[in-house]
Amino acid sequence: MKNLRQILLSPYCQEDWISFLKELFAHNSGTGVILQKPQRIELPKSEKVREAYELGSYETTEGRLIGIYQVNISENMLFYRNKVGLRQLMKNIYKYNVDGVLVVFVQEKKWRLSYISEIIKEVDEKGKIIKEITNERRFTYLLGEGEKTKTAADRLQLLVGKELSLEDFKNAFAVEALNNDFFDRYKDIYEDFVQHITGVRYEKKGNKYIENKKHQPHPNFDGYKDYKDYPMPHPDSETKLFKNRKFQNLLVENEKAVRDFVKRMMGRIVFLYFIQKKGWLAVPKGKNWGEGNYDYLYQLYKEIPRKDQPYFYEKYLAPLFFECFTDKKSESETNDLRFPYLNGGLIKHKINTLIR
Repeated sequence: MKNLRQILLSPYCQEDWISFLKELFAHNSGTGVILQKPQRIELPKSEKVREAYELGSYETTEGRLIGIYQVNISENMLFYRNKVGLRQLMKNIYKYNVDGVLVVFVQEKKWRLSYISEIIKEVDEKGKIIKEITNERRFTYLLGEGEKTKTAADRLQLLVGKELSLEDFKNAFAVEALNNDFFDRYKDIYEDFVQHITGVRYEKKGNKYIENKKHQPHPNFDGYKDYKDYPMPHPDSETKLFKNRKFQNLLVENEKAVRDFVKRMMGRIVFLYFIQKKGWLAVPKGKNWGEGNYDYLYQLYKEIPRKDQPYFYEKYLAPLFFECFTDKKSESETNDLRFPYLNGGLIKHKINTLIR
């Protein structure tokens, strides 16, 4: 069987996914039934959905039932515009009283793994629904070619080999936990950038943050004239002995300017990834918006000469932000690669220097 990360990075394969589900439920005493042959579910005719299958079910440690399904979505359906329609569709799929649903929505090479909670039905002896709770919450991972799947793989792997409760399923998809993971890592990267430039990192001790000098400031940063208190030289000090006076003039003895610059830069990079996810970066000639390179930024970084990588922001990102996105010609269909025109105030020159 492929490892989980390979499965999540690839176009959806029912056989591979079922193999993982069997591994997921093989090592615990809960009642997990993965069907040898998925059962096709009869659905009302729809232009949005091609077909649906029941893959199995799982009974949690509290005796709660999780239904496991696969839904193949039409190629031309815009998922984010049809959430209500899909919610109605899923009600036709729940064949029995379920307390949660694990479902994959498959659309060409992309697929979404969703956990839907609080789908509780009470039925009478004849199988007629007498009470239905429709306060659904859906948590989703985007998977397939070009998607970032490390978080999904890590969270799902935590379920393998455990006695699973309903809460375990919720926690594996919990928005709050994912947001906390993201912002903790985001803050770490932010502090890494600030430390790289200033040599200083603020670290929490007790109820307050203490300034710790980690190494000398970057050669471009003259914020600290006296280097004797720094335990280490800057990592770049021997390989890049240069001075960028424009950079220095803005940041000299001004750690706040460094922090503002890093915040702005990281915010813009996150925005770039949002645009990239939409398929709006590096759209080839003859292709439509949405058919761009979903991994453009990383590929750009990896393909540039190694000697230019330390200057990736100055030589590649800054021109992309302040020249490409602010020029209507970037959208021209005559270009080999097209980029969106975004000069609606989202990206501005704060200062006419490298900081911007």
